[in-house]
Amino acid sequence: MNIKRAKQEIRDSIEAYLSKDEFGEYRIPAIRQRPILLMGPPGIGKTQIMEQIARECGIALVSYTITHHTRQSAVGLPFIVKKNYGEEEFSVTEYTMSEIISSVYDKMEKTGLKEGILFIDEINCVSETLAPMMLQFLQGKTFGNQKVPEGWVIVTAGNPPEYNKSVREFDVVTLDRIKKIDVEADFDVWKEYAYQQGIHPIEHQIQISRIHNLILAKMLQLKEVIILEEKILKDQINSQVVVIMSLLVLHRKKIHLIWQR
Repeated sequence: MNIKRAKQEIRDSIEAYLSKDEFGEYRIPAIRQRPILLMGPPGIGKTQIMEQIARECGIALVSYTITHHTRQSAVGLPFIVKKNYGEEEFSVTEYTMSEIISSVYDKMEKTGLKEGILFIDEINCVSETLAPMMLQFLQGKTFGNQKVPEGWVIVTAGNPPEYNKSVREFDVVTLDRIKKIDVEADFDVWKEYAYQQGIHPIEHQIQISRIHNLILAKMLQLKEVIILEEKILKDQINSQVVVIMSLLVLHRKKIHLIWQR
């Protein structure tokens, strides 16, 4: 489908996920809200439509390009804690909060919005160390041991294999737990958007043509002035020639009279 239809599909899904009943409970529980995977070539507008949807729905947006993150920043850093099991004390590894999850809470505090979209771009291009974490994220909606807050919808995006050699294929189990939307380029949709934003090349060409026409008009006016000046000068020269010729004729007549005497 084209990006315009994909935007509507995602918006409909988000509105359905965030719909509440008369008791203030989500009609579709978080556990049944399937993450959305938007698959399409780079530059087609995947990130742009997420910004538009968040703005139109009045919810927050946290956007991450996962390929810019390490396992530690996505999952959290390990630290050692002491725990008692039975009568013995053991050292146990725990993890700090994921940078991505903490960004969601920071956004909630900053905007006052309790609902939003957690958008993870290039999710199928992660490193080998992050790949298992992404599968866990899509299947369980957690990063490390922290869950995505309730009221936040997970939307991800990826590139088809022909556009990125580092693409990793999702297994059948993961694909069964997400809503995948394949997007293809559509020139008509792009023209419609570009024209609305005032960046359509035809509109640009019209502006250039207008400028050229103004310059041409000025040049024509200048040319007309030059032609008029040349005409006036020519008329002046012709008048002077007539006067000179008249004087010569008169002078010849005087000479002829003198010779006759």
